[in-house]
Amino acid sequence: MKLRDALFNWLSIELVAKERPDDEAARETVAFFRQILIEDHNVAWIGWEPTNDGRYEVRFRIGEEPEALFRFDAESAEQLMRGLEGDAGCGGQNPDGDEAIPQRSS
Repeated sequence: MKLRDALFNWLSIELVAKERPDDEAARETVAFFRQILIEDHNVAWIGWEPTNDGRYEVRFRIGEEPEALFRFDAESAEQLMRGLEGDAGCGGQNPDGDEAIPQRSS
């Protein structure tokens, strides 16, 4: 899987997991894509945040390289979440979700 595709898939399911904190399948899928990012692309850490122009910025570091950034259209990234909105267990979204792979010190 290409890096950009893995990052997009991770972001999409990460948004679902933040919206639905009790959804074990979503958490497991986040872990699956995190593992792909680590093993296939050597991603050392990753984080995301929404922008004011309808996008999400995904920042990451590959090994010891400088931080990199991809921007994804919010409507596309949220498509999976919208598809699941009618399901039970929806919670509040965490708009500044920043997750470390593995956890980085602050």
